[in-house]
Amino acid sequence: MKIKKTYISSPLALICNIALAYLMYGLCRVIYLAENWSALSEGFDTLSFPEALKGCWMFDTSAILYTNALYAVLMLLPLHLKEREWWQQTTKWIFILVNTLSIIANLADAVYFQYSGRRTTASVFEQFSHENNIGDVLQVELLSHWYLILAAVLMTAAMIFLYVKPHGTLNLKMLKSRLLYYTIQVLCFGLYIPLTICGMRGGATTAVRPITISNANQYVNRPAEAALVLNTPFSLLRTTN
Repeated sequence: MKIKKTYISSPLALICNIALAYLMYGLCRVIYLAENWSALSEGFDTLSFPEALKGCWMFDTSAILYTNALYAVLMLLPLHLKEREWWQQTTKWIFILVNTLSIIANLADAVYFQYSGRRTTASVFEQFSHENNIGDVLQVELLSHWYLILAAVLMTAAMIFLYVKPHGTLNLKMLKSRLLYYTIQVLCFGLYIPLTICGMRGGATTAVRPITISNANQYVNRPAEAALVLNTPFSLLRTTN
């Protein structure tokens, strides 16, 4: 999808695409629940859905802001260079690559939940580093869960189709006011920094520590349900030294 280049086209495109990332995380969570319904259905009707959704929003926000930090900076840098077509094309594929990896991590974890009973953490790499038959295990799981591969392909295709990219020409010579252009870009970039820090940490007050995996338990009734509130990119990032 394309929007006409204006003074605020890059920040506006960033907002639209971050919203798209939220949508992908939400779809992954629905698939995660469906794949593990037998384990998560018990007591599911007693969940406080407003609280659970609040937790989902908080953990998804943190993960999305962490994983899309480079993309956001490239879209908001107060430089006119970012209006070039090659720059916008590069940022697009950075966004697609990063969020495709996030989708794959979330969907793969939907399968691994039956063995671990929780979201995957960075310790999984150490656990499997001494396994000699990991290739055979992956082959079997891929074949038996082909529908998750299809879901990942369709979701990636949807991101490519729905991605919002500024379109057209915005030359410095054509701008009515260069001062207005750079003022808007600096303000947007300056606003992004504190909002992102708050989103990554899970709150804006000085009493808020960076949220961790254990915080998910306050939004659910059973420890196993914490996996539904969390997302795999967050769990991996929070447990990586």
